[in-house]
Amino acid sequence: MHKHKKLTSLVLSLVIVALTAAYSFAASAQQSPSANVTLALTPETIEIGAGPATLKITGAVGPILRQTGGNVGVNIQKTDDASFTLIATKVGSATFSVFDQYNNNLGSKTLTIKLPNVTLALTPETIELGAGPATLKITGLAGPILRQTGGNEVNIQKTDAASFNLIATKVGSATFSVFDQFGNNLGSKTLTIKLPNVTLALTPETTELVQGQAATLKITGAVGPISLKQTGGNGGINILKTTPESFKLRATLVGRATFSVFDQFNNNLGSKTLTITKQ
Repeated sequence: MHKHKKLTSLVLSLVIVALTAAYSFAASAQQSPSANVTLALTPETIEIGAGPATLKITGAVGPILRQTGGNVGVNIQKTDDASFTLIATKVGSATFSVFDQYNNNLGSKTLTIKLPNVTLALTPETIELGAGPATLKITGLAGPILRQTGGNEVNIQKTDAASFNLIATKVGSATFSVFDQFGNNLGSKTLTIKLPNVTLALTPETTELVQGQAATLKITGAVGPISLKQTGGNGGINILKTTPESFKLRATLVGRATFSVFDQFNNNLGSKTLTITKQ
């Protein structure tokens, strides 16, 4: 009888051990990651603004996608039960991991995000005031945004989807930068603005006039409308414009008189000084 009880106890112990092992195995099998899961990321490198990447998962039921690394945040949009669209707005990289319903990591992929290959063509890179605008043409980017980021203020006029006219009114330089829709700087160009090469010629060629005498001042090299103003001295000069490029100067008051030529933007293009003597 005693032996029979011991045998029964041993059998019960073996049954319990077997059931425990079976339960543990079943639980382990239930929670283990799927053995045949594949992740396809297309493409693995994208340019900002050129469209999203797609991550397709096969071999997993109800996969859950999370971003688990990288230096930029990426927008994840589920397109169907096993596919996700990845939309990036900043340059860098982002790692994504796929999980099952038990939070097992089934695999990872890393997306690289770079700026598009954009070219900026500035023609010409140096302009003379009044000689017409410079043109900045951008290729390689849809919907470029142009902003002035340095230098003297210049008027920006958009001429088509990828071209801009730059109209300057002051001598100096101006820097322009191109941005995409997400605010990324894709490149810059600097425009140099200079005065035209203007000459002032008096006929007769003299530095002195007697009261009542007249001389003709001819300006060459100026672009656009010009004006002539007395800008200094204690002498007096009467100024009369005779052609778009010529002025008659008549001496009226004894002393020295300085007169200057200005363009349409009020830039001083050059000066002459005459001494006026008594008759």
